[in-house]
Amino acid sequence: MGPQTMLSRASLLLVLFLLVSTPLSALAEGTSEEPLGEETEVLETTLSEEERLALAASHWQRMPEASMVATSWKPSTGLLHLAGGSFDPTLQDGPELPVDYQRPHDMAHTGMVVVQLDRPDGMLFDQLVKKYDLSVLDILHDEGWLVRLPPSSPSVFEELGNEEGVRWIGQHQPGWRVAPSLIVQPAGAKALSIIPTPDLSVGGYAALATDLVRFGAVEASCDAWMCHAAVAPNTANVLIRHLAHDGRILWTEPSSELRVHNALAWSIAGVQGVANNATFTLDGSGEMIAIADTGLDQNHPDLTGRVAATYTQFGLDPSAADSNSGHGTHIAISVLGNGTGDVGARGVAPAANLVMYALEHDPTGTFGRIGSIYDMLRDAEQMTARISVNAWGLNGNFGQYTADARSVDTFVHDRKDLTPIFSVGDRGTSGASQISSPATAKNVISIGASTTGAPGTPAAGAVVNFSSLGPSLDGRVKPDLVAPGVAICSGLAEEAKNPAGPSCLTGAHADGNSYYMSLSGTSQATAIASGVAGLTREFIREQVGVSSPSSSLVKAAMINGARDLGTPDIPNAAEGWGEVDLERTVLPMDGATPLDTFVDDKKVLSPGFGLLYSFSIDPSHGFDMTLAWTDEAGSAIAPQSQARLVNDLDLVLVGPDGTEWLGNDFAQGFTTIGGASDTVNNVERIRVAPGTLPSGAGDYIVQVLHRGGTQQDFALVMSAVATPTPQPDLAVFDGSILSSSENPLKNDLISIRLAWVNQGTSSTPSFDIMLEDTTTQTVLSTATRPALGPGMIDSYTIFHQFTTTGTHTLRLTVDTGGVVSEMNDDSSGTNNNVWTQDLEVMALGVRVVVENEDGSIPESSEDRSSNAMMTLDVRNDSGIDVPLSILHEGTGNQSVLLSATMVQIPVPGRDNFFLPSPDLWTRSFNESTSFTLTAQGTADANKSMNLRLEDVDADLTTDPNNPRYVRSGTYVLEVTARYEYQPTVAHTQRITVVVEQLDQVQVVAAGTSGLEALPGSSSVFSISVRNTGNAPAQYSLDCVSEQRWQVMLGISNSSQLDFEALNILEYLPMSVRVYVPLVSGGSPAAGETDTVTCSVTSMTDPLMNFTESVTITVLAQESFDVHLKDDNGRVGPNHLSPDVAVDSG
Repeated sequence: MGPQTMLSRASLLLVLFLLVSTPLSALAEGTSEEPLGEETEVLETTLSEEERLALAASHWQRMPEASMVATSWKPSTGLLHLAGGSFDPTLQDGPELPVDYQRPHDMAHTGMVVVQLDRPDGMLFDQLVKKYDLSVLDILHDEGWLVRLPPSSPSVFEELGNEEGVRWIGQHQPGWRVAPSLIVQPAGAKALSIIPTPDLSVGGYAALATDLVRFGAVEASCDAWMCHAAVAPNTANVLIRHLAHDGRILWTEPSSELRVHNALAWSIAGVQGVANNATFTLDGSGEMIAIADTGLDQNHPDLTGRVAATYTQFGLDPSAADSNSGHGTHIAISVLGNGTGDVGARGVAPAANLVMYALEHDPTGTFGRIGSIYDMLRDAEQMTARISVNAWGLNGNFGQYTADARSVDTFVHDRKDLTPIFSVGDRGTSGASQISSPATAKNVISIGASTTGAPGTPAAGAVVNFSSLGPSLDGRVKPDLVAPGVAICSGLAEEAKNPAGPSCLTGAHADGNSYYMSLSGTSQATAIASGVAGLTREFIREQVGVSSPSSSLVKAAMINGARDLGTPDIPNAAEGWGEVDLERTVLPMDGATPLDTFVDDKKVLSPGFGLLYSFSIDPSHGFDMTLAWTDEAGSAIAPQSQARLVNDLDLVLVGPDGTEWLGNDFAQGFTTIGGASDTVNNVERIRVAPGTLPSGAGDYIVQVLHRGGTQQDFALVMSAVATPTPQPDLAVFDGSILSSSENPLKNDLISIRLAWVNQGTSSTPSFDIMLEDTTTQTVLSTATRPALGPGMIDSYTIFHQFTTTGTHTLRLTVDTGGVVSEMNDDSSGTNNNVWTQDLEVMALGVRVVVENEDGSIPESSEDRSSNAMMTLDVRNDSGIDVPLSILHEGTGNQSVLLSATMVQIPVPGRDNFFLPSPDLWTRSFNESTSFTLTAQGTADANKSMNLRLEDVDADLTTDPNNPRYVRSGTYVLEVTARYEYQPTVAHTQRITVVVEQLDQVQVVAAGTSGLEALPGSSSVFSISVRNTGNAPAQYSLDCVSEQRWQVMLGISNSSQLDFEALNILEYLPMSVRVYVPLVSGGSPAAGETDTVTCSVTSMTDPLMNFTESVTITVLAQESFDVHLKDDNGRVGPNHLSPDVAVDSG
């Protein structure tokens, strides 16, 4: 950093204005934001901060109830992407490797294989994992997974390859588990980052570290998420070959040292104070913020009383002191200093608390970390931190999705309530894609630096030239945001021997060092952005009522309110989505008009489904909406250019005329039309400028669609002049036409169930439906249906006989008279009221039926349908027997094959759409499924068989007193019989098994005897709940103190708490902490007692009520004052007492 000069006191609020001032401010000149009119200026000057806070809160509300719909999957590419190249495994062998990095039978040594599905259906893959006891090691984009086969089942490889939905299965070569640069030039790496496989047992990490040294590493350390190894050039080649062939290792890549991000070469003058001035009266209260940095001056006056803990276990020495550059103290006070030393240096969140992780080696000034970043973030989360500040990154592997980035993504996906914030680095002059890892992670907020306009520095409203440029190498928007990072005046550690910047402001430590110094860099920008994140989270908690906002919601809110700097061009490689702006986040405005902000958080979507929200929006005021989600960690072994997105969500806005705006389809800073869906980022935005669209409210639909992957939760923020609109929307879907037989036989009487959904938000009037056979040009049925409520599904069943074979095209039309005014129909939006489906009618041949209880064959179609609906006795059996008869209705002898699908669960109301069963089921026939039937009417024309369905997860025998029952629900499978040599002659029978819900629970109290505590302290006991029923259940705990003493449950401040939904046999203890109040007027007296009564109730079983009462006793509290006196009375504190001369002889 070049020479700096001190700013005048009048300029110390500049960062405040940059963060929270309205666009009227002169500081916003040259930005893309429109200046507000005089009315807004009056609003700003006449409202107090408390009134502004109330105004902002009044315009925030939860998203309205959404309707769920089916959506299309993203197209399958058929490709697998490895670091050495991409290939279609059905056509190619994969990237070539040197002989030393090949092993023809690697599976026999490591058990590793690659499984590729024919579509990105993570839920189908999860079912295969359970069925075959696979260990999932990594995801392989696209549609592939790296797994380890169970060692005791050699036939699994072949069986897995024959499963429906599996496109390919094959071996994974050793060289594919190593970065290509290490194969070409192994001696070029001084250190390695090594990702162990996730199935390595706890005791295996120490053994792996020992083996790394034995293989040739100079030194090594391992935990569950990362190994680090130092490498000598002469042993590198042998070491890396060993790593490639070791089945305990998933991936090996070159590593770089960590570096804090100070732009020391930035030669601008001026000192920028950091102040918050209690904007909106938000101050970070209630927020615990974790900072990992060089160290901390724990005695700095700006931090007094708010340092919860300082830890060194992840650092390079046991000292927490900030004894070299003072970087860590500067960051901490920028985030949450309270300005005690000088109010001009007050941090952004001055009432927040701090937990500090010191990483610097004091004797050498080396900055580094021991262990994985996952462990460090987990420790911070356990310390109740929900914002993690990391103003540092790797000094190498720029733009890459590294092992560290993957580790952060894994953590945030596992623990969704902590928001890690990382600086992108100070390599702005080095070109594109220079973001430092872990800022390249998907689930973090990556921060670049913007100008402040301090005297002698570039004007505010631009990205500073030292700030590293994006995107990440796989094309994701990075940085996510920028924040002021030039000439920031903040805390200086007293012990800092080599301060990184010049002193600023007033006040000095006892040794003469200044309280404050000035620094520039993306580190400083990260501190400012982290403070704003804390205030954003505080606002969402306290004013919006989201008690535990997810990391995704904090990220979405900050991005949604970001300011586009300069010429409108977001997203771009310099600023990402713009500059953090608390004002625009909390109280977005269009001129004098406050915008309404709607939020949704932690909604879960399954792949192939979407949620629809309907609004009446006045688009003349513009609108902003941001979707964010904590994605699963991306592939460790894919090329850096390959997208790391696992769960592909899309944000879509549908206008009144059917126009669609897609998330991240931007031009010149705003959303355009005609582009493609984003398949790279886990943040999607739609932004329309005020004045772009004509005034006047119209009906819009906001869609969040899941195009592929596994179940994914998300956060959604929208700002607009909008009102939720209760409007119906009838729609058909895949499964709207469902016949009782997939391939009905000619002249067979079958049922055809017709279904539709009201995916809108209000009820319909009555309406007409029609089913046609367009092949024969006949109307099969018409009917008038009653009113249908929002989110409800209706169905109508007819019976029909097809008299001709071949393909019959059926067409269902809903609301044929057009009496329902809808969001989408043939006159508005997209017509979703018509569904067509082909039905293949077969010649008489073979039929499958479920036998009657006496073993006879049902005669009517009604009896056959009734027999196929079965009920399992959940208390006495873990499976069910299905007696089948295969009937030959053709001539001559025929070879017949019998098969059964996997046991699945139907989507409620969507009988032809299935999801994998949460429990694992086996299917077994009592005889061979290949046999010969003679002509109809002969002795061997029919065959009886038994199909046994068994829930493997259920267990009624091991411990009869604590059984694990079959999970409740409706289960479906289909049994198909077909001619072996004429497979078009076939018949399928769907079998439905119903398992009734069984509510059971165990509640145990512990530690309830002998509770006692001093006044001002607490005592604790616990109440544990175990769900012993056969369905997930939720319970509520409510504790009441007889004397109204404070009672806290878990880590909350509340005496009433809802348990998280407990799965079958899941156990959850809840701590109950009782606080004895401080003594006031002699009360509470020693020996006094209070009774606390706790009740556990069930949200699914109204008859359940468990009550426990405990008594807590007040202990005697002794309090003494110690005073030093001389002949004149009390001496008093050292700094107040006069010097006394002593004759020492």
